[in-house]
Amino acid sequence: MTRDGKHFGLNDYWARASHVRDRSQRQLLQPGRKTRLTFTNEPLTSRVIEAGSRIAVVIGVIKQPGVQLNYGTGGNVMDESIADAKVPLRIKWYATSVIEVPIATP
Repeated sequence: MTRDGKHFGLNDYWARASHVRDRSQRQLLQPGRKTRLTFTNEPLTSRVIEAGSRIAVVIGVIKQPGVQLNYGTGGNVMDESIADAKVPLRIKWYATSVIEVPIATP
């Protein structure tokens, strides 16, 4: 967000939480259990950000046409429906949670 309140995107990163540790094998999250996920976004973004601007990170569930939602059955995500959802998803941010943003100055 620029210092005058305008927003612009740096880049998008989408990942299935169950594949973050190993893309070849799903590891389902357990309801109510604290889990550490290390997301690494590799695409390069370059933009000069003026003094007084802020960086905002949005973490959530992608809900848009063409994107499959995992309702937690452990089966094929394509075969699931909202009727399979048993426990609501809650994303909690802890005091120990961090986001590292590498910044280079000219």
